[in-house]
Amino acid sequence: MIIEKDRDRLNRLIERNSVDLETLVKEGLDNYANINYLYIADRITMSELARYWDLNRSTVYRKFEQDIKEQIKVNKIIKQFGSAYVAELAPDKVFASLSKYTEFLKWRSSSEEKYFISVSKAAEALCTSRTQIHRMIKNGELQVLNEEGDHKILISSLRMRINEAIKELNAQVNHLTNSLQLY
Repeated sequence: MIIEKDRDRLNRLIERNSVDLETLVKEGLDNYANINYLYIADRITMSELARYWDLNRSTVYRKFEQDIKEQIKVNKIIKQFGSAYVAELAPDKVFASLSKYTEFLKWRSSSEEKYFISVSKAAEALCTSRTQIHRMIKNGELQVLNEEGDHKILISSLRMRINEAIKELNAQVNHLTNSLQLY
């Protein structure tokens, strides 16, 4: 039986897209009841499944088309961006057993996904617009993983860009401070 406190912590992990075996172990949530709860409550995107199975996203979408159509009727989870679909499925719809889902959680822990961030989150981190982020990508200022038109930004390149911005600001502050001392 899952403890209510654990359920709240698991739901926060789901909201933050931080459900992987490594995180569960760190949080002390890696017991059978919690993983069983996640087997029903976690959300897996088509992109993530495509990377896990090394298939293209449209093949994965066709495999789960009926489940996704049911979701559309119930809670309108799917969004269409050109030919790319963003949909989420519960693990019990994807994996035949809890052990297969646990293998997926292990893969998620070692996955490169935790090294990448979306354009929206990068814009939020740099306090700028998505358009500005796309300009930085185009100019080669940020390294990306381009996945069927969906840019994922390498977190280390974002950190480098933030550090460069801090250095630029410090240089401007020093210049202004020196200018004021002259007067």
